[in-house]
Amino acid sequence: MRYRIIVLLICFGFACKAGSATDKKVYSLPEAVFKADSMYVGEQVKLTLTYKHPHHVEFLFPDSSFNFSPFEFVKKDFYKTSSDTATSTDSVVYTLTTFDLQPLYRLSLPVFVFENGDTLPLYSDDAEIYLKEMLPVVTQSDSLKVNTQYQVLDTRLNYPYLLIALVTILIIGGIIFVFFSKNIIKQYKIYLMKRDYNAFIKNFEKLNLEYQNLKSVELLEQILGLWKKYLQKLEKTPYTTLTTKEISKIFDYNQLTSSLQNFDRAIYGGYINENLLPSINYLLETATLRFNQKQKDIQNAGRISKS
Repeated sequence: MRYRIIVLLICFGFACKAGSATDKKVYSLPEAVFKADSMYVGEQVKLTLTYKHPHHVEFLFPDSSFNFSPFEFVKKDFYKTSSDTATSTDSVVYTLTTFDLQPLYRLSLPVFVFENGDTLPLYSDDAEIYLKEMLPVVTQSDSLKVNTQYQVLDTRLNYPYLLIALVTILIIGGIIFVFFSKNIIKQYKIYLMKRDYNAFIKNFEKLNLEYQNLKSVELLEQILGLWKKYLQKLEKTPYTTLTTKEISKIFDYNQLTSSLQNFDRAIYGGYINENLLPSINYLLETATLRFNQKQKDIQNAGRISKS
């Protein structure tokens, strides 16, 4: 009798392990394929990201704020979902471009699956595309044409005077830099910040006006992506890779949290309402606040150290 009980307990333990193993979900990976096998530098090329999944699985494709390095995002187009009795297939076509000089480009893209209140990224295998050469390769059989005719040039440049002028400029520049280097560096940093801020404001207002006319989810993605990229460059923080919850912890602005949540509802849930216009304006106000604070920090950097 004792041995029968032990055998039953062992069988029960194996059954529990088998049950826990079946509860673990296994997802298939997406597939990424370029529509061409080669491209020129700066040419726009299309990449198709396809994901086959059970009907109940909820997931998201990467949007314009995703880092497509070494490529740059241009636009995306969705295909209509196709389904059978067990699975559904969703596809999106990304239009990308690049200016990197590599013989071979590789890109792996994820889909973000929602599981138990968390987001699980599933990456595809690398999609590959080759770089087309603009100039023909020179072979050993190619020969140079010889031209033995001399071309007489007038020597009008006075090199001693040029050398004296260059030395004088260097000396004066060195004196100015020694006495005013800190202030010059500060003003240059502020100048670059103002240039970036003015460009951001111009592009942001343009997108905002287009959104008010079209009420497009794609324009909302571009507005949010532009805002994240500007703050990322301003504060050297990777906002483009952070979620709304992570950004809210950094800023600790209640109204900003609410605004970002409105963007998430609209972009991922298609819930567009009148609350989005104040949310867009608050993103602009937040960027202006951070710009002003960064400018004050640079101006006060030397003063704090002296005191």
